[in-house]
Amino acid sequence: MNHELSPEDLDQIKALLSSNQLENNEIVFSILEGYGLIPSGVRNFFNNRYKYKIGEQKFRYQGGENILDIRVKRNNIYFYLNLNDLKLKEIPAEIGLIQNLKEINLSQNNLTSIPEELTNLKYVEKLSIAYNKNIHTDCFQIIQKFRQLKVLNISGCSLTSFPEELLDTKGLEVIYLESNMLTTLPPEISQLENLYYLDLSRNCFSKFPYQLYNTPSLETLLMEYNRFTPAQIVALKRSKKKIKIKF
Repeated sequence: MNHELSPEDLDQIKALLSSNQLENNEIVFSILEGYGLIPSGVRNFFNNRYKYKIGEQKFRYQGGENILDIRVKRNNIYFYLNLNDLKLKEIPAEIGLIQNLKEINLSQNNLTSIPEELTNLKYVEKLSIAYNKNIHTDCFQIIQKFRQLKVLNISGCSLTSFPEELLDTKGLEVIYLESNMLTTLPPEISQLENLYYLDLSRNCFSKFPYQLYNTPSLETLLMEYNRFTPAQIVALKRSKKKIKIKF
């Protein structure tokens, strides 16, 4: 059964985190498990496979940055998961049981899919699956269910077309699509009314996707290292549209 953390519990967690002592990780983890905020299977995943540290700050240890960060904000507790560059072929379904998970970084692994259980996560605002070159496009059916998602990094995922599932993720504000194989965008991309930053650099565009001019909030567009001719670039730079385009 899940319970809300009391102010006293939050104060204790803050004090343990601020001490920066490794042994306090176990105490904090036990508190969070007791309240059902972190499942026991996740502790086993961290302990058995990778060293981990938890805390409000970024610490260095053998193997890189923290795998799990905990931050207390406005009497609430949030989690930030970093599994970047760990050569993972899969991630445990138990990750989908970490309540209040805000950010997930799965970049630079060997993933082909992400577990369906991640759809249980209600508060994810930032997700990266960048440079998982063999990731299957079915994963976007899961990603579209992250209704709070604001920042998505799908660079280097061998995409040949824009994932149409993302057109229903109306809250997206930032999308990184660098180093894919895109040549066009769907007209419906203008439906992403909150999108203000889009990185399309290092793709295969030879014609400018003018439908982006209809995207109401778009401010910054990166299109470096595509296949535009010098004359096209000169003409586009003269455009009086308010979008800042970098070639």
